[in-house]
Amino acid sequence: MKYDVRVVVTEDDFREKVAGLVGCLAFPALCRPGGGGTVEILVDSVPGGEVSGLEKALVKRGVAFDRYIASDPPMVRRFRPERDGSEEVDVEVELVGGAEPAVPVSQLLEALRECPDYGSLRRRIERLVREAGPVPLGE
Repeated sequence: MKYDVRVVVTEDDFREKVAGLVGCLAFPALCRPGGGGTVEILVDSVPGGEVSGLEKALVKRGVAFDRYIASDPPMVRRFRPERDGSEEVDVEVELVGGAEPAVPVSQLLEALRECPDYGSLRRRIERLVREAGPVPLGE
């Protein structure tokens, strides 16, 4: 299957770290302003929605990005590098219902089994929620 892919980066990162990459891609890409200080890199009809070469280069350069695959259900990967003491976040989730990321029930059940007290359970669930849905770039 071939899917349309959209990768969103900040304008600053695009200018400083990404613009030169786009011309080296193995597939044609269109770059356009995405609003909210972002740039969208659009790639049509990518086999399996795979733009792993671009994603690996972005991770290596420490570029925060959102990658959307127009599959059914839609998939989003959100990468946020470690900055200013915050942990690195690198998650891929299916968008369900009203395009809301979801925490799998299996992860919630695991947290219930493994956390011995309310405080540790709360921290684990907060981490799962944070990893499932970091704020999209530009919001």
